[in-house]
Parts: sequence; structure tokens; C-alpha cells
Amino acid sequence: MTTFDVRLDCYMVEIYKGELKDLLLSKKVAERPKLDVKINAEGQVVIKNVVIRNLSTIEECNDVFERGLGGRKVRKTLMNDESSRSHLIFSIIIESTNR
Repeated sequence: MTTFDVRLDCYMVEIYKGELKDLLLSKKVAERPKLDVKINAEGQVVIKNVVIRNLSTIEECNDVFERGLGGRKVRKTLMNDESSRSHLIFSIIIESTNR
């Protein structure tokens, strides 16, 4: 019988006016670190300095997602009341280890 350890993490960023903004970073942080998109040694795209949250339950995932949405840039337009002025990226990182 094969057994796996699985870990789920996530991050949430928006692209607004060509800049990346970490939506999971506490609003109490005075200075936001610059986010850089890189390719790591395994060939994966990663965002340097982004806040990564561990996920244990679907409820926790939903909570993190909702909190992140609260920091997005939105504005009323003629087309709708809450038009997004940014692009949202919500990534779930799945790490599986065969024991």
C-alpha cells in the first residue's frame, strides 16, 4: 500500500497597473516588499516575497480567499457596480510526498 503526505498552500495576488500586490499581506505592514516573478531550480514559476498560507480545510481555503478579495481594487462603472480594475491570481500549491 502506497501512502502519501499531502500539503496544500496558497497565495493570492493581483496585477494592478502592471504591479503585483500581495492580497494576503497584512494591511498593518508599513512597507510592502517588492514581488518578483522567478523560475526556480525545478522550472516552476514562483513569486518571491509573496505570503504563502497553509490550507488544512476547505473552510480555511474559503476564508483565505474571501479575506484576499477584500483588498482588491474595484470601482463602479457604467457597465456594473463593482468592476474589477485588476487581474486576480489565486494559486493553490500541492506538495505530495510518497512515503
